[in-house]
Amino acid sequence: MFIDLDLLTGKSNAHLIPFRGGPFLVHQKMHDALDKMFSKALTDGFDLTLMSSFRSFEMQQKIWNDKALGLRPLLDSNSCPIDISTKNKEEILFCILRWSAIPGGSRHHWGSDIDLFDQRSKPFDYNVQLIPSEYEAGGPFFESRLWLDEHMEEFGFFRP
Repeated sequence: MFIDLDLLTGKSNAHLIPFRGGPFLVHQKMHDALDKMFSKALTDGFDLTLMSSFRSFEMQQKIWNDKALGLRPLLDSNSCPIDISTKNKEEILFCILRWSAIPGGSRHHWGSDIDLFDQRSKPFDYNVQLIPSEYEAGGPFFESRLWLDEHMEEFGFFRP
């Protein structure tokens, strides 16, 4: 069996197609199921919107480096900012790993891992952060999370 290391590590996008013709690339084998799930959600009152999908090795590396350099926020398990000036290199490494994969090791490289939210529930001028509280009771995307809990397996999706 041949395993394409470039595909696994985000150095190739030959396995991807644009989702609904837009800017987000997804694995070609999941496109139709994702399209059907988004259509069903819309019928049920949710406007699911991709926030991220495929990430190249270079993009994952930029995210990683920006966090290591303090250019992007590092969050603890409760989604609270961490002051990296109080951390040594090993501690920073583990803080980054809480929310981000090492470049070359992200499921986003495969084009099968996606982050999404419900556009209809997004408050005006709200910056989606993709943190747990947004999807928990009281959060703007709680109802869409419940919908996904109930329906995503019908379309072949699950949370890893």
